[in-house]
Amino acid sequence: MSDQKIPEEKLLQAYDRMEAPQSWMVMEAEVSNLVRLHDKHKDEFWGREGVQLTLLPFYLKAVINSIKAYPRMNAVWSAQAVEIKPGINLDLTIMAGDRWGAALLEHADRISLAGFAHIQEKIHRRTSANPSANVLSNMGTFGVKIVTGTGSILSAPAISKPQTASLSFESIMQRAIFVNDSLTKSLLINLCLSFDRRAVYEAYCAKFLQLVKKNLEEYVLEELIY
Repeated sequence: MSDQKIPEEKLLQAYDRMEAPQSWMVMEAEVSNLVRLHDKHKDEFWGREGVQLTLLPFYLKAVINSIKAYPRMNAVWSAQAVEIKPGINLDLTIMAGDRWGAALLEHADRISLAGFAHIQEKIHRRTSANPSANVLSNMGTFGVKIVTGTGSILSAPAISKPQTASLSFESIMQRAIFVNDSLTKSLLINLCLSFDRRAVYEAYCAKFLQLVKKNLEEYVLEELIY
């Protein structure tokens, strides 16, 4: 039998894999009203801001308001403690086909809908097919991944350590559903959440995801975007 020592780096990597119980859940949100709200304002927004208004800013606002209600989602894990961070710093990744871009949104709770739209425009300008061109500093406290441009409807987003969770917004699907015994056309999106069970448990994550869903579904045409 060989007495060759395993390099410490290899041992740490193996330990980390064993001690990181990543779990996953998905919920479906009905976003027909959100799409109507977007369509109502997109032309005026372009004329006023000079950038395209997408659904991304509305997604981010729904996430931020949900994190405020469930702050443990904004935590980082270590062997010593679970530390809930005071600032909401989002690691945002946008995927479109075989290209992607990323940005760290520091103090995202202080950014307006228009601010998110301008940030998205900057991300699009520097999208790349080479992941190394968009390496983040992992200073974020929560991961958001927009994969609508890939056609994906279900995924398990990777968690960037030491964050606790990462949420992906999948492609919107058009389906016929029953509402009050009547068949109606609906626009649905899957919200896929990966989380580290050392920091948050399923019940807590389910409540968080339910609130994200609720926030998305409660957008109305009368909503002010400024």
